[in-house]
Amino acid sequence: MVNVGTQVSGKITGIYAKLNDTVVKGQLLAEVDPALPLEQLKQSKNNLETAELSYTLAQRDYDRTKTLVAKEYIAKVDLERALQSVVSSRVSLESAKIAVKRDEINLGFTKVTAPIDGIIIKQEVSSGQTLAANFQTPNLFIIAKDMSVMKIDMNMPESDISKIHKGMPVNFTVDAFPERTFTGIIDVIDLNPNNQSGVVTYNVVVKLENKDRALFPGMTAYISITLSEVTNVLRVPSSA
Repeated sequence: MVNVGTQVSGKITGIYAKLNDTVVKGQLLAEVDPALPLEQLKQSKNNLETAELSYTLAQRDYDRTKTLVAKEYIAKVDLERALQSVVSSRVSLESAKIAVKRDEINLGFTKVTAPIDGIIIKQEVSSGQTLAANFQTPNLFIIAKDMSVMKIDMNMPESDISKIHKGMPVNFTVDAFPERTFTGIIDVIDLNPNNQSGVVTYNVVVKLENKDRALFPGMTAYISITLSEVTNVLRVPSSA
């Protein structure tokens, strides 16, 4: 699952997707009021024009000073000052270009798009709501990438972790379908231990297919792992 947020503050002026909608990468999901970023971009462009003019004038002044110094009409120190003015105005010009680029990016952030293909499983904002992105990125949606392939996060105690390995088959049930048994395989065994109150466990990820979309995110799975199997075994009733 992927959290979709915004990096700019402002009022939500439009919501173009809702819960359980299937979306594609790049699809417009919501829009933040672009008024403030637009004004900041206009100011940055005005500053850029001023910086470009200052750099042009400084360069012309340097060229004139260089000619006068060559003819020994003025002192060389004037040429050094003219060069310093050119360098300073060039730095100011580059800073102004960076500011314009930054504000263009911020303006683009007002349009919130889907980062991946998937299904919206949670909507955390509504039209007209004001977002403040100054301290942390506000979450707008949560998108599940592919509901046909899912995973189970489970914790295994340290006493049992040595008994399992990647690729081992797993059977499990869920409360929504108590009579149905689902299958999967162990995909990842996390070597980073979890220690809670002296009890050490390891996170294990089970991979499974959910082609019929019967399983939902957040369900509780009751898991059974087959450690070994023996076939063609003769059995007799316990009473015997």
